Amino acid sequence: MSVSSRYSAILLSLSAGAITKGISIFFFIRLDQIVHSDLYRYGLIFDSKWALPYWWSLRIMISLLAAAVLVSILSAMVLMFYRRKGGRKSLDKVRLLLLADIGMSGSSTILFKRLDTIVHSDLYRFGLEFDLGWAMPYWTYASLALGCIGITIVATVVSVVLVVLRASVIARDVSAKLVSSVFFSAGIVSLVFSIYFSSSILAFIGLGLVFWGALMLYVRSEDYVKEILLVKTTLPMLQNLEYLLTKLDYK
Repeated sequence: MSVSSRYSAILLSLSAGAITKGISIFFFIRLDQIVHSDLYRYGLIFDSKWALPYWWSLRIMISLLAAAVLVSILSAMVLMFYRRKGGRKSLDKVRLLLLADIGMSGSSTILFKRLDTIVHSDLYRFGLEFDLGWAMPYWTYASLALGCIGITIVATVVSVVLVVLRASVIARDVSAKLVSSVFFSAGIVSLVFSIYFSSSILAFIGLGLVFWGALMLYVRSEDYVKEILLVKTTLPMLQNLEYLLTKLDYK
């Protein structure tokens, strides 16, 4: 991959991550509207005992996602500065910002789990009656929001990988191992989240990342070509040598 195309890929990944985080915020706001509007028609009684923890989880979750959007934009700005001015420190800052982005996005899913527990456990003690009329829209928005966060994490991981490759301070073999390890680890995390949140979207993303991580770790084109060339050149030489020794009756 050329330098210009790599920069374009990084900026594209950052843009995709920022957009999907913004979309996930929209879905979480719609989710909150269901809780504070529709659920009262299904028997929910307002009480600060459930409202305060709910608001706390929701506000911190949305704040983390909004901060992650700003981090993505800031990362793109630092990257463009690095492209014009150069400098290793700028690239290090981009990596740190992207890792912080992943951490904030992942933390938001944990907070959503807390919020979802309040809705599907605590609210039933305050008069809420289960009905598909509110449950289906709630599950739909929740799945879409989590799917967007999953895509965001994948896009940010791809950006980190491309930035690490651009740094060119790690040997090629070490870079390949690092890239495969990042993909494999992100896939495992995505699979764990998919089980935790019962999300098929995260499961597909996780399986894809694990597959590509394992593929990059165990199947390397350079090593394969070198091995084939070694076999193709060494075996005929040994066979010719054995034939020559047999002809000369050498023991």
